[in-house]
Amino acid sequence: MTLYRVKRKTGEEQPYIPLGLFKLRLPFLHWEWEIPEMLQALVVCVTGTAAIAYLQDLFGLSFEVALSIVIVHEALYLVNNLLGDPLVGGWITPAIPLIMVYLLSYQGQDRIFALLSLELLLAILFITLGITGFASKLVRLCPRSLKAGILVGSSFTACLGKYGFMPLDRGEAGFWANPISFSVGVLLTLYLLFSYGFGKLKYTSTNSLIKLLTKAGFVLYKVTII
Repeated sequence: MTLYRVKRKTGEEQPYIPLGLFKLRLPFLHWEWEIPEMLQALVVCVTGTAAIAYLQDLFGLSFEVALSIVIVHEALYLVNNLLGDPLVGGWITPAIPLIMVYLLSYQGQDRIFALLSLELLLAILFITLGITGFASKLVRLCPRSLKAGILVGSSFTACLGKYGFMPLDRGEAGFWANPISFSVGVLLTLYLLFSYGFGKLKYTSTNSLIKLLTKAGFVLYKVTII
């Protein structure tokens, strides 16, 4: 069977199967298997399991139940790619501190119901913004200073939280619990993302390992923060 990707001309859109508002693209039929993408997929799935700790802390779930929820969550991420919907992993991260503060105002099962209600409201909001096309307008209307403030503020909140620099006597599980691995991960991340030397090296080096790491740049970032 001839793959559709072979028929794609340079500069044209990747072939797809029309499906209403969506563009269905099936693996092996509309795109080939690539090692960098495979590595990224494996690492992203692993890092997604970090949500297990949040589920256990917030809702008192067992590890098995939390893991099952995460597996379903990760599987549903595939729907976006199959239907041609752009997806940026981690886009919801800035909202985690706000959601946690909101959920902590509830106790027991009410906390789960509060999360379900919030998710349903978000789903209705996102569907409405997507169908009306107002989502892109809303993004353009928000000033960059506001977007930057949200991202920076959430970063500071995460650093001060349980998995950042919270004191050990308050249940900290980040830097003070794992100072060496935490420091190495942060420094390596800063080097790979912002170092001019590494940026120049990945374009000039002939080393096969450097080339592979360059193609899997997202993996480098994810691995350093595990």
